[in-house]
Amino acid sequence: MTLLEALDEYMTYLYSERGISLKTGDSYQVDLNQYLSFQKNISIVDIPRDSLLAFQSFLTKSGNSQNTIKRKCVVINGLFSYLKQNGHEVKLAEIRPIKVEKRLPTCLTVDEVKKILDVIPIQSETGLLDHLLFFTAFSLGLRVSELISLRTDRIFLEGSYCKVFGKRRKERLLPMSQELKMEYQMYLKGYRSKIKENPLYVFVHQDGRLLSRQYVFLKLKEYAKEAKIEKEISPHTLRHSFATSLLEQGAKLKEVQVLLGHEDIMTTEIYTHLTHQKEQEEYKKHFPR
Repeated sequence: MTLLEALDEYMTYLYSERGISLKTGDSYQVDLNQYLSFQKNISIVDIPRDSLLAFQSFLTKSGNSQNTIKRKCVVINGLFSYLKQNGHEVKLAEIRPIKVEKRLPTCLTVDEVKKILDVIPIQSETGLLDHLLFFTAFSLGLRVSELISLRTDRIFLEGSYCKVFGKRRKERLLPMSQELKMEYQMYLKGYRSKIKENPLYVFVHQDGRLLSRQYVFLKLKEYAKEAKIEKEISPHTLRHSFATSLLEQGAKLKEVQVLLGHEDIMTTEIYTHLTHQKEQEEYKKHFPR
């Protein structure tokens, strides 16, 4: 079996049995094709034992970041693990993943979020739209894709919760505060009731068009600048801030995992590092050496 044939078989396996998405598959294909170009289309039994180490060195000299190199090598390791498990003779030695220092995500304090919300002019209809948009993002910890696709038939005001479908169509029920509930009541009876287009979606422009990711990004930047927030932020920062705020208030990690819709609790653990970092900063502020 040649390396190209092995790549094709592996990709078929990933799509048919592992059920990976087209986006993930495209990313895998790019990494595998780069390795194919590096190693050439030889028989898999002829691939040198140190091939992955040589590929890693090539990527480093080509200026790739450590995160990128780690991802590519994990993908290639996955290919050869699959081949070994299916009885193919492979003498390639797997290499240990590169240890990459985790970068903590940017996070806003509750006061900083409040400053952003306070500069939004809710007296205007578009201001009411924007205020509810970002209040929802922070109060529920939504991803941007979940935010702009939020539906009116999944807002349950009587029960004070909303239903969200995240990655892999995984459903989660999110509780709404009394303040958020009241703002939804005002928004749906006012601004939203006047727009007949796209009735199933919560957030729409006055002409009925759905909001785009770019709109959310640019508007948040605009309001953050007006609120004199100097941190480099994005809509996802509000999700980070939601999670960190919950942990600071004593929420359990498992509870935060459920609310965020994370499949693996290891993904949620990054926020414990943020809370520890804040504690250290407060300590140094009040107890300087």
